[in-house]
Amino acid sequence: MALCRPQDIILALAPLRPALTMGVLTLIFFFLNYSSKNPLVFKEKQVRYFFLLFLVMIISIPTSLYSKGSFEFVFTKYPIIVAYFVMFVILVDSLERIYRVLFLVCIGNGIYLAYSILTWSSTGGRLSYGGMFDANDLSFFALCFIPLNLIFISKDSKLLVRILCLVFFFLGVAVIFLTSSRGGMLGLVMASLVIFFRARVSVRKQFKVIAIISVPLFLSISGIDTERLESLFSIKQDYNVTAEGGRLELWGIGIKAMLYNPLTGVGVGCFGCLVGNERKNDPNAVTQKWATAHNSIIQIGTETGVFGLMLFLMLSWNVVKIFAQVSREATSIRLKKIGEMGLAGFFGMFTAAFFLSQAYSIYWAFYIMFSVVVLRLLSNELALEGKIAKL
Repeated sequence: MALCRPQDIILALAPLRPALTMGVLTLIFFFLNYSSKNPLVFKEKQVRYFFLLFLVMIISIPTSLYSKGSFEFVFTKYPIIVAYFVMFVILVDSLERIYRVLFLVCIGNGIYLAYSILTWSSTGGRLSYGGMFDANDLSFFALCFIPLNLIFISKDSKLLVRILCLVFFFLGVAVIFLTSSRGGMLGLVMASLVIFFRARVSVRKQFKVIAIISVPLFLSISGIDTERLESLFSIKQDYNVTAEGGRLELWGIGIKAMLYNPLTGVGVGCFGCLVGNERKNDPNAVTQKWATAHNSIIQIGTETGVFGLMLFLMLSWNVVKIFAQVSREATSIRLKKIGEMGLAGFFGMFTAAFFLSQAYSIYWAFYIMFSVVVLRLLSNELALEGKIAKL
């Protein structure tokens, strides 16, 4: 529910708060049945780093530019992600369970993307959908999960599963092009490079050749306006580089503030307030508008300081190391596939997040908890062979 937003598809669900409702019910079930299960999970490095990051977010509240707003986010919104994290790393404790979870998020993501295309009018410009995602966010959402579909396209999956996941994979690629998101396109390129050069088990060579041929063919017959995407090759003339309010100006404001507030930052959720104050105090500013960071790394560094930034980067780097290790050392073909496509999905997601304010996103947190489970499964496999999996 939290990951795939069914309330955007069935609007009648919105007042029922499906993610919150199902979350509460799951928590009740969890505490009734799993309260004492696997207490050692909190000794795992990724879990410790995640909770340290949450602690840093709390510590930043007293010195925040807007303490009330930071407090509300940290204690009323982010705990939902924390609760989801805890339940995920405890309940998803087998290869079968992680397979089911990944298949469900692929289906949820695919249905959402299908609805976004079916309800879109090409006269409306760039594709966007729902109350949560603009065009860039929708591209980010697609990138988070479309590589995971490739886990299920081999003959060891049922025919219907293979067809659905293959269709949803190409739907996701189409959505990225239809959103004309340049960050999304760069993310797709990064994910594709990982798939082409590292996916030796999940994707056959024939499929890679078909994908290489089908993308330019799709662009030629779809009528998609590629002018915005072509601007990636003329970056020096881009608005985000040269103009006030562009990415470089915002990133500069954030970096300067992080240097002035290295320990606690400006407070969670306060980047916009920082930009507004900066422009208000600048007599030469053309606009007084607040603006988000449009860069997850700078966002979390500015808002939580260097400790939050270091933890965010360590968590992210560990995801890469874990998936790479799993794809290399796992003896189970299914676990190898998860490692390969998890790596591709994370590279795509993180590249797109570099151009968006998604530092506290549930989708980034999903990959952290995903990596915890996968490393544990690898450790179990290697333990049977007398080996040890180390992060």
